Amino acid sequence: MPDFDIQYIIKRTSDQFGSEVATSAVRRLVENGFLEQYIDEHGEFRFALTEKGTAVAKELDENPAITIWFEEKNKDDENENYEKD
Repeated sequence: MPDFDIQYIIKRTSDQFGSEVATSAVRRLVENGFLEQYIDEHGEFRFALTEKGTAVAKELDENPAITIWFEEKNKDDENENYEKD
């Protein structure tokens, strides 16, 4: 996956939850070592998968059944009201 900015994540997840949730999720991925944050040559914050994040992405790719669990968990969480932008 190429490097990306926070707007990419907000746009990709806007139908599921608001920008505050997306921003918080990215922050936690950085804190847990799945993403690294850096500033590009234009002074913009960018994110990239770390080695740990790449390994997890590969595992999800190779074992799609894991994503089914996440989808089911998401359905369980739908009762919680995430505010959309």
